[in-house]
Amino acid sequence: MSATRTLSVPGAAEAPEAEPLPESETRRNFALGVANGSLVQGSFACIAPSIILAPLILDLTGSVMLAGVVGVLQQAFFMLPQLAASAYIESLPRKMTCYRICSALRALNWIVICAAVAWLGADPSGFRGPLLAGLMVAFLCVHGMLVGTSMLAFQDIVARAVPVTGRERFFGLRTFFGRLIQTALTFMWIPFVLQDQDWLPYPHNYVLLFCTGLTFEVPAMLCFLRVREPPGPPPEPRRKMTEQFRRARTMLAEEPHLRLLVAFRVLGLISVMALPLVAVYALAEPAQGGLGLGGSGAERTELTARAQSRFVVTLAVSEAVLAGVWSWIGGRCSIGLGLALGVSARLLLTTLLALAAPLLGWWGADWETRLNAVTVLYVLQGFQNVLTMIEMQSLVLELAPADKRPTFFGFLNTLSFPLMLGLPVLGGWVAHAFGYATAFAAMTFFGAGTLVVARRLGAAKRDLRERLAPPPAAPLDLTTAR
Repeated sequence: MSATRTLSVPGAAEAPEAEPLPESETRRNFALGVANGSLVQGSFACIAPSIILAPLILDLTGSVMLAGVVGVLQQAFFMLPQLAASAYIESLPRKMTCYRICSALRALNWIVICAAVAWLGADPSGFRGPLLAGLMVAFLCVHGMLVGTSMLAFQDIVARAVPVTGRERFFGLRTFFGRLIQTALTFMWIPFVLQDQDWLPYPHNYVLLFCTGLTFEVPAMLCFLRVREPPGPPPEPRRKMTEQFRRARTMLAEEPHLRLLVAFRVLGLISVMALPLVAVYALAEPAQGGLGLGGSGAERTELTARAQSRFVVTLAVSEAVLAGVWSWIGGRCSIGLGLALGVSARLLLTTLLALAAPLLGWWGADWETRLNAVTVLYVLQGFQNVLTMIEMQSLVLELAPADKRPTFFGFLNTLSFPLMLGLPVLGGWVAHAFGYATAFAAMTFFGAGTLVVARRLGAAKRDLRERLAPPPAAPLDLTTAR
């Protein structure tokens, strides 16, 4: 396997230009990476914090506050350690070493929580209930930390193992098959497991659910461990935490691409600050500023369940369909445009959300019409979710310098943590104090700024690919031919 070279691009970071791998090895790495991403989403579906674990923890402890923070704990611990872990990962000659260590610890973490539920679930009364809830919180924190650390190694390996022109397809197929697995589990397996069966009483049914997650998590990690890691830049010297923070600050000053990505992340998070309230907005009564899809009186439970089912199905199907389509066309027709298209879909979504209540009220729309209107909004949300996720992952891999990639990723994600934690709270406060329409209108305003940055990032992506593309062959001079 040939060595990796770097090509200096004026006005940009050092960009990696790896010698082509044998086609059979490239295809093998590609298939293993897609299988990894698809299977791991099945394990995530089994521990969805807001949907599965929060109600269980509330039942075990009676603490609404603890149940409320469960949804952000995994994401928080996913991001927090990344800048610190990047110093260790950059010092490794082979990043797969870090992924291997994290994989073993992730599997052990799953086994521990399965055993804990089996033991403490026999009698969740007394101290055993809060103890089990505490262990579940610890499981989520450790899981997020290990996934976040292994993700740095994963991204560095993918940047060298997957060709630049195939990354949109790579992330698109991972999302497509992963969403299909999540949808199948959500509608065919998880509801059956969560029912209180005579042969598997509550809370022992969660043992089966966590074991299901383990059966997806372990094969997913084994798939990626079989990826053959191409050689990369020489390892960096091991740095202390303070040195790594200073290095990240220097990178922010020196790397224009990193500054653009930080601006996009900040504006993008502000532009979705109230997006988690879409379902609440749709279900709330018109007197509360909502669209009234939750009904009222005796019909409330039935209509609420019907609307929620439509929302979940629409979001899952739209994400799966677009991921499948984008995996084939993204790399061919959207060089630099995909991120802007995703943000444009978000702008349209927030604009329609801000206008939905007055427009539907003016038309005198009935319940079914309002439900269909919100269904269209969820299609748009699925589109913007997939486009921004796929394109952002591909974009960061291309713009990050080869010899600083883990620090680049770690700084970007660690910086995002306080925003991801605080902005949804701000969005909820704005919606409560000034109304849903005001919150969505504010998101549209910041979304316009996000679109400007997205277009600049797209231009940087196009420019980098043009600079790294091999020069065209010189035309044959037929006048000298004899």
